[in-house]
Amino acid sequence: MVTGQELDPDFWKKSKEFFLHFQDQVDLIQALFTTVANAFPQDRLSLHFNSPKGCRISKGSQLARLPYQVLDIVRDFDQEKGFNIRFLNWWGYGFFIFITYGVQTKNSFPVNRISYFQNFKLYSRESAFDYMDIMQSQMAVSAENLVAAINTSSQLILWKEIALPKDPKKASELIMKLTEDILSYHNR
Repeated sequence: MVTGQELDPDFWKKSKEFFLHFQDQVDLIQALFTTVANAFPQDRLSLHFNSPKGCRISKGSQLARLPYQVLDIVRDFDQEKGFNIRFLNWWGYGFFIFITYGVQTKNSFPVNRISYFQNFKLYSRESAFDYMDIMQSQMAVSAENLVAAINTSSQLILWKEIALPKDPKKASELIMKLTEDILSYHNR
């Protein structure tokens, strides 16, 4: 039994509008993610990567005790040779993109073309899914920082928060453009 806390029946009764609005927002993000995922089918991803597993949308309720929704594109999570683009809508924190490179995959990163990632942060440690730790990393992407991260034995993650427009169509266009740019940047 949990001690030091009380049941709050008033909250239960008065929170109906909050939860209905929350569910409407969850549905909008789900539709947005579905639109984006449908724009990047397996055969399109195969033009850029050897082992893509397509796109997957998932959601949960316990990421640091808060709900979240995820769109993974490419979905190769191999720690050595993998690559993934993850869009994370984390309720209470924001909307983010995480680009994960396996230890060997990051070695093919064209450092001379990093200007595209100038607004991203860099993370290079063993915990590829510890978002609280990742978001504490405020190391800006630079040639020097990137070379240092490539020379470690960890995966490389480039990430940033994304300010989505209120219009779902414009939001999906922004995410599709960002994804297309990342895929083009990583042409084989």
